[in-house]
Amino acid sequence: MKFVLLFVSFVATATAFADSRCHEGPSYWCSSHDAAKECAAIDFCSQNFWQEDEEVVGGYVSCKACTWAFTMIEGYVFTPSNEDRVLNFTAKLCDHIPASYVLTCKEMVKDYGKTALATLIAKLNPQMVCTAMGQCTKTSLTATQAGLAKEKTCSPCKQAMAEVRSEAESMFTWWQNSCSDAVNTPGCVTYSEMALLLNRAIVNEFICEEMDMC
Repeated sequence: MKFVLLFVSFVATATAFADSRCHEGPSYWCSSHDAAKECAAIDFCSQNFWQEDEEVVGGYVSCKACTWAFTMIEGYVFTPSNEDRVLNFTAKLCDHIPASYVLTCKEMVKDYGKTALATLIAKLNPQMVCTAMGQCTKTSLTATQAGLAKEKTCSPCKQAMAEVRSEAESMFTWWQNSCSDAVNTPGCVTYSEMALLLNRAIVNEFICEEMDMC
């Protein structure tokens, strides 16, 4: 009976491998997280092939998060049909910041708004924007195209997003606390509260899953 069970187990295993590429060895096992999971080789690949140091993983997380964010912005906001709407809304926001910055804000929107949007729409892509902002390098851009194992990126991503969320909360709280100096104090409070809620909704606990890093 023991021999029969062993034989059945062997046949089942052989059948499973016949339908996959696991027989190709480490070159396939460690080609992606999904392949490693399929071939039960996650520990092996982590120890022998996925040896990215903290600097590489950190650069990958920053670059991928930045390009993901600007891809979303590019797809939903910066389109020709939305140009006037975006500029008008931006100009209205100028009325709800501390009074000493209102005039400068409106002048910048008036003088440079269309040029800035046209440049973003016509010339810049998320990779270029994030490189200019210092969030991507040639190495990290290459890594985002190839991908890294989620075991390496999930924890750093969650840590980075927690820091982003905290910094944004501090900024929007400062904005809200400065509303007493605004021309329209109730409007300032409303917009700052909206920004705070949007930040919490977008940079949520599942954002790393949405960016495919967990």
